Formats: sequence, structure tokens, C-alpha cells
Amino acid sequence: MLTHEQLIVLLAQADTAWRSVRAVARQWQRHDLVTAAFHQRAAALAADARTAMYSLRVEGVEPDPIIELVLAVMADQHGRRRRADVLSRRGDSWPFDSLVVDGDSFWARAGDAVQSNNGDPSSGHGGADIVRLLMPSAVPGGFDLAVTSEEEVVAERRCAVVRASPRPYRLPTFGRMPGSEAFHMIAGGTDFRLSVDLVTGVLLRVVKFVAGETAEVCEFTHVSFDEVLDDALFAPLITSP
Repeated sequence: MLTHEQLIVLLAQADTAWRSVRAVARQWQRHDLVTAAFHQRAAALAADARTAMYSLRVEGVEPDPIIELVLAVMADQHGRRRRADVLSRRGDSWPFDSLVVDGDSFWARAGDAVQSNNGDPSSGHGGADIVRLLMPSAVPGGFDLAVTSEEEVVAERRCAVVRASPRPYRLPTFGRMPGSEAFHMIAGGTDFRLSVDLVTGVLLRVVKFVAGETAEVCEFTHVSFDEVLDDALFAPLITSP
């Protein structure tokens, strides 16, 4: 069984344990539960004289209870270059079909149209940020972690199972508060289950529980590290002819 000290070392080294990644990633949400957790978090912030920055409410629309996105993901240069291509989607209006991020620049294709920020660092696109799970060194600073006696196999890799809960919000800047955002999830939630790769320390699956039920899952169903990725994969997207 992994000790707590070994876990901290493993997570600290995970960001640089790989040079490139090619993967299939899945994001799954149960809308009612993630919405409840979001509003609980917003209420806690309001009680602490802070204000939530966005809302999940959609007026006049009854959402699909299940939201799911499956992506082909590639990244290198410690996540500086990322690409995501949608393989399947359910229950939401996702804003892109393909996305390339290279440092401060992004290009997002939806249908025949391509949107770009033209390198403006104040304008970003989070569609490929599930790669954050592969760079978890900041997690011990924002969460209380408890190693369990369980192990499991995720994406054909042996993982330790770790329970995590965010520490109380003490930082003055909203965007730096520990929480679901560290796992590329909707804000909110206090109970998380992490599957930590025992070789690299990356997170291959994160599950958020709300009221004891599975509310959100971010996971890799396939992952391959340290392939040589063609630079053309990260070239700016162009409008379809």
C-alpha cells in the first residue's frame, strides 16, 4: 500500500514524468448533482462575502440529466501544446469540434468555422484542460488526501485509490481557490476519489460524489506516454474549404 509520504512525492513528480501524451478522455456529469454542489459552493462563498462568478441556470430549458463528452487528446511540452478532437457528445452544446492550444494561442473549429484569440493571453479556451489531470503537483496544496487500501486498473495502468477533500477557502482570489476546478470539473463538491498511476503519479480518473452518489467523472480510458507527436497536430486550424 502506498504511504501518504510516497503519494506526495509521486504527485509532486508527476508533472514532469512524461514528455508527451496521446489519450482518449471522458467527461461525464449528472446535471442535478453537479448543479446542487455548485449552488452549495456559491452559498458558502456568499456567506464568506465572496461572489460566485457564473451560474449554471439555463432559463426555459430542461437539460439532459446526463452530460458526456469523449475526446481524443494529445499534448506535449509539459502541456503547453494541446489538441482535443470530439469523438462523441451528449446532453450539451459543446462549443468546438476540434481545438488546438499552443501557449497563449488557440484555434477552435466548430463545423466549418474557426475561432482564434490571435495570441491574446487574456482570452483562453479550456476545452483541452482535462490534461490538467496529468499535471497534479498542486493537488496536495489544496486538498486533504487519504490513501486507501484499494488499487484499480484505469486505462490498463495500475492505480492507487485516494480520497480527497478540498481545504477551506482561505485565499482571497476566487480563481486560486482549491476545488473541483483542479480536476477540470464544475465548481463545487467536497468528496473526490482519485485514481493515481503508481508509475507516473498522474491522475487517470477523478470521481466527484454528491450526497453519496456519483456526480461527475473525468477519466482517461486510453493513454500512451512519450510518443513522438507530429508538429502538424498542433498547427493552427484553418477554415474548411
